[in-house]
Parts: sequence; C-alpha cells; structure tokens
Amino acid sequence: MARRNFSYPGANQGLNRFKVKSIPKKVELTPDEEELIPQYVDKWSKICNSLEYSDEEIIKSIEWLYNTIGLDKPNVLIFDSPESYKFDNYTDNYQMYVDSINSKFRTFLLEKLILKVDKNLDAKIVNKVNIYLLKNNRGQGTFNGLQSAIMDSLTNSVIKKISDEQKLNIRNIVLKYDKYNFSSFAMLYDYLTDILDMKNKDSIDFLQFVKNTGFFTIFFEDTALVSRPPIIIHHDDLGRFHGEGTAAIQFNDGFKIYFLYGVLMTEEEFKNYILNKIPGELIMSIPNADLRTALIQFYGYDYVFDYLPELNEIDRWKTKQAGTDYDVEYVLFEYKHTRWRVARVIRCEWWEQGHKETAVLGVPREEMTETCKGALAWTFGMTTDEYNLIKEA
Repeated sequence: MARRNFSYPGANQGLNRFKVKSIPKKVELTPDEEELIPQYVDKWSKICNSLEYSDEEIIKSIEWLYNTIGLDKPNVLIFDSPESYKFDNYTDNYQMYVDSINSKFRTFLLEKLILKVDKNLDAKIVNKVNIYLLKNNRGQGTFNGLQSAIMDSLTNSVIKKISDEQKLNIRNIVLKYDKYNFSSFAMLYDYLTDILDMKNKDSIDFLQFVKNTGFFTIFFEDTALVSRPPIIIHHDDLGRFHGEGTAAIQFNDGFKIYFLYGVLMTEEEFKNYILNKIPGELIMSIPNADLRTALIQFYGYDYVFDYLPELNEIDRWKTKQAGTDYDVEYVLFEYKHTRWRVARVIRCEWWEQGHKETAVLGVPREEMTETCKGALAWTFGMTTDEYNLIKEA
C-alpha cells in the first residue's frame, strides 16, 4: 500500500482503492520556508473565526462545488444558524445522496489536489508541518466538539417533525462541512502548494470554497443548507472556545453553543455549573473528565480541594517536564467521595505553548498507584518500570 502524506475531512471513507506511487522530490524545508508556517496558521485562524460573510459568495462557492463534481446548479438555502435548517423535503434517499455527492467530492480532493502535491513531497516535510500546526493551531480539538454540538442540535431538536427512520439517517447526511474542520486541511494544503509553486485554478478555487462556504453546510443532491457565521465567538487566551457568563458561540437567531476552556457543555450544564456556584465535592463527582478539569480551572484549585471531605495527600513529586527545563509537580491524594467510597486522584501539570496546563485524573486504589509515578504509569497503561524507562529515554 502506498503511503499517503496528508489527509482531509472524510479521507478514511472509501479511498483505500487508490494506490499511489509517490516519488519524493522535495525532501527538506529551507529556513525561509519554515519561517512562513506561522503566517499560514494566522491566515486560516482568522478565516475560521471571521464573522463576515456574503450570501452572494456563499452561493457562488457552492455552485462551484456542484459544477466541479458534475451536478446541476443546486438550490442554496441560507439560514441564520444550523438550528434553523428545514429538512422536510431533503431527508429521503440518503444512500443515493452519499453516492452522488460525497464520493465525488472526495475523489476530486484526492485526484485533483492531494495526489499532485503528495508525489512531490517527502513524508517528513508534511510531518514536520503537521507537528507545528498541531502545536500552534490552538483549540483544534474544540472543532470536533463544535460539529458534534451542531449535529446534536439538529438531531435532537430541529428534526422532531420528521419520521424516526429519517431521524436515524440524519447523522449520515451526505457531506457535512464546517469551516473549522476543512480549514485545518486547507491551511496545510495552502502552505504546501505555495512552497512547491503548484497553485493552479483547481487549488485556488478549492481554497476560495473553504473560505466562503458559510459556517456549517449540509449538501444534498440538488439542495444545500447553509448557515451564516455566528454573530459572537468568544475564546480564551489559548484560542479555545470559551464563555464564562455567556455562550461561547451565538447566532443571530438565538442559537447558542456553550464551551468552557474548549470543552463542550450543554445549556443545562452551563446553567447548573457556571451560573450557579457548586461545591468542590460535586465538581469532583462529574464523570466527564474533560468537563471536570475545565470546572476545576474555572473555580480554582484552592476552592475545589480545600473543601473536599477528609482530603489526604499521599505523595508529591516535583520534576522537570521531559525534554524541557519546565518545572512540573504531581500530587496524589484521596478524599471521601461518598459515605462508603474513598476516591484516589492525581493532579498533573505540564507546559504547552508557554502556558502551564493542569488536569485531575482518577486512579484505582491499589498498590501500584500509591506513588505519583505509579499512578501516572497506570494512566498510560504501563507498569512503573516501563514508565521509568520511557521517561529516562
């Protein structure tokens, strides 16, 4: 099987039938080319978070897509948010839609865009750029949460009027496009085609499509449902979606999506945990580890841990973050979780992009986890000896 250097949203859906013999031509980035990477991160981050739009440009971009994959000009319906989408006439014959649009669009991406770049690059160049983008395109993990929030809204509230059978199909809708998801691929593709001097009409048109095709779009065979961008988007200092006293993302028709430090929340969770102050014991009982960590950050460690019942510190370990000069500290402790249960957790620290991050992870009460090193090893599915060897390496 030939290697594939980089991928795009949906790349794992039925593309294994293509075999490509890649002949690397460019094997190293020059210092000047490496210095250009941050410019592309900034460029596409601004595109993602732009609140500006033009209905005319949205329609033009979608018509380009349909024409490119050999379909007639669609009916483009533009709404103020994804929650306003109307599915009454567009929820039948999903398999036909998938065959006629999704596969054609993926084929276009592969044959017209990806393969032409792939055969001119050594894999280590793409890996190097990808590592930088992952480290610096902050909040990328949030974008999956964003799409999940929108699709949950469509599934659970918007389409109550349609049949149960159609409701089951809604998550397999043709081609789901959101600007954040596609911009990750476009950012990489834009940079690579520039350093290879391979920009052509197809690549320019595709990048314009990503830039202009609304905020969230669902494509059917003859119709596209498009959402205009939100009117408000809030971020924290790390670029993650974040709203403390209000929704992080708000649309013109009142649709809201709630995030706390990049962690997706329901409206009920936002009201119960943010608008109403809750005790540390309740925070620590929340089963969702990401949400629990975000709430600890929101309320502060002193508030959460000072009031935990029968708090008992077991071990504390100060060290350097592997491969850096950053000081980090791990604290292992137990507290009375319920009347009959004692919980053991470890507080971890690490540095990312110059900022100290923290997380609290639950571990079982057993001999292995009676030290910080043992508890950390358990979280990685290792023995203490295996963890020590990796840390030393």
